[in-house]
Amino acid sequence: MKIKGLVCSSILMLGLAGAAQAHEDLDSDGKFSVLIGAGRYLTDSDRGLDNGMAGEFGVGYIIDKHWAVEAIYTDITRLHNDASASVDAEMYRLDGLYHFDRSGHWTPYLAAGVGEISFEPDGSADSDETIINAGGGVKYAISKAASLRGDVRAIYGDEDSDLDGLVTLGLTYVFGAGTTAAPLDSDGDGVLDADDRCSGTPAGVTVNSKGCALDSDLDGVPNYLDKCHSTKAGVKVDSDGCPMLATDTVSIELEVLFDTSQADIKPEFMAEIQRVAEFMAQYKGAYAVIEGHTDSLGDAGYNKDLSQRRADAVRDVLVGKMKINNQRVTAEGYGEERPRASNETRDGRQLNRRVVAVLKAQVKSVITK
Repeated sequence: MKIKGLVCSSILMLGLAGAAQAHEDLDSDGKFSVLIGAGRYLTDSDRGLDNGMAGEFGVGYIIDKHWAVEAIYTDITRLHNDASASVDAEMYRLDGLYHFDRSGHWTPYLAAGVGEISFEPDGSADSDETIINAGGGVKYAISKAASLRGDVRAIYGDEDSDLDGLVTLGLTYVFGAGTTAAPLDSDGDGVLDADDRCSGTPAGVTVNSKGCALDSDLDGVPNYLDKCHSTKAGVKVDSDGCPMLATDTVSIELEVLFDTSQADIKPEFMAEIQRVAEFMAQYKGAYAVIEGHTDSLGDAGYNKDLSQRRADAVRDVLVGKMKINNQRVTAEGYGEERPRASNETRDGRQLNRRVVAVLKAQVKSVITK
């Protein structure tokens, strides 16, 4: 009965110490607690006993955020043997508990300990056993001081290797912890839930005083998701924090007119060619197809050659004088095949003696809010 005496002494000493410190403002470590609970005692089939009701009372000492010890008395009733005789039991335990880190209101724990159990059948001598137990449970904080508790234990006795079980629900109260709800930081970002405007921040993400992930360029995408960290103000961004772009087509037209049977470029059209060169310098993706044309006067073969010389003349200015890469400019003569005006009039024939080109480029522009 040494263990029973040790547990009883522990309950008394821990209870007196807890009462003495119940009104002190303690640190998180070194607090005393009390436990009351009820449940079911599940007997090994070899015992020949029915399952019974269990009520328990205990006191504990919190060593630190993880470790605690408890001394617990359990009163077990309504155990009946094969002869339907009433059997009661008393169990005394001294347990150690290891608590895992809290997740919200929940704190899971493991427990193990030693003790004694005494079976007291009506009309027969008591039967005492030394026991060891192991199990665990979970606590749910309803305030800074009080927690609901669910506990499951396997209990191994020294009689015929009996293995019993104990399932209880209880209430734990910590002296000196106060009665206000424990401040919680559910997402573990260092900002308490009461002040956290961005709950559920992923672990390891740097947050501001409001618990929200930092957004250095203020584009609405937090730094840890932002792949473009220096977006300018007022620019729309995608889910990666990068500017949203619109694709536009820009174009420019070239038109150079020639005298009859001539392929020389007249001075007044040099500015037109210069404008095209500047366009191509700005838009590196622009390519030019210079088209040469003639009126219908004269031999068709001659006109074909003349139109090619006109197209080549404009190309030579772009490449040779204005330094456009020759791979970006091609020249094609069509002769009299593609008139744009009637060749029956002088003005119409003048319009047909031409070199033309239409250049286009795709450009991307930032979309603003």
